Amino acid sequence: MSEDEKQSATPAAKKDGGAELFRLRRTTARKRAMQFLYGLDVGREWACSDGQLFDFKEMLGNLEEDTETLDGTSRQKSQDYMETLISGVVREIAQLDALITMAAMNWRLERMGPVDRCILRVATYEMLFVPKVSAATAINEAVELAKLFGQRESPRFINGVLDRIRRHIEQQAAAETTTPETAASDSAETPAAEPAEEPAAETPEAAVPEEGTVR
Repeated sequence: MSEDEKQSATPAAKKDGGAELFRLRRTTARKRAMQFLYGLDVGREWACSDGQLFDFKEMLGNLEEDTETLDGTSRQKSQDYMETLISGVVREIAQLDALITMAAMNWRLERMGPVDRCILRVATYEMLFVPKVSAATAINEAVELAKLFGQRESPRFINGVLDRIRRHIEQQAAAETTTPETAASDSAETPAAEPAEEPAAETPEAAVPEEGTVR
């Protein structure tokens, strides 16, 4: 057995290969979900029947891109997650659109490109309703989709909107865990901090993604 073969047979290599396969399944699921939702967006009909999903999955089963990169089991798992994203976005469309509209600032939802809208909906759904997907992963994957399918300014715009949504979600979660009662209890039990001998160095603020062009 060659050194390369020995390396590929180690547990670490198998683990890395499994992680890459998992990432590929999820990336494919997000891409296909965005494409399906694009059709709903263009048709202005936010309802998803079992027949529509069945026909879409049948069509995906014949795509060379999917058959070359994923085996049968992986394709099924990818399609299962795709279906989770589609049904979730359709179910929560009002909440997702309200949050996107809030975070888009100078952009009206109807003025965005349908591709950008669908990418934002998928990523926002993941940040809100899929605990195992980190906000960073959802945003990074959305930006990559924007590079593939969006316009030139889409990646920067989507990154900025989703980062504001991430901060909003984190602030809401912090507010829910800090009630007036617990805040009063904490302040009563925690002794006042002694003044520092030297002034602390200021921490630079985190960089804020650039805004999209006003449309």
